[in-house]
Amino acid sequence: MLNHVSTHVSNDEADEARAVLVDFKQLSVAASSIHTRKAFRDAFKARQSVVELAVSTDRRVRAQHLKAAEEIHALYEELTTTH
Repeated sequence: MLNHVSTHVSNDEADEARAVLVDFKQLSVAASSIHTRKAFRDAFKARQSVVELAVSTDRRVRAQHLKAAEEIHALYEELTTTH
């Protein structure tokens, strides 16, 4: 799984990493990625997960953590359905 992936649209380092990793037949690379997001730092400070914050009753807090929580859910789904 690629972690700490840039959210900048012109940054193609994740694609480059996947291209290199495909040569290692003993490895499988998750389709899901976890991006570098402030939401993860905020969640750490709040001593909660981004998933917990994404269901907050505060609409602003929920919106700030939604993308990060979606990435965690996507990774979870991928890991629990492919193995």
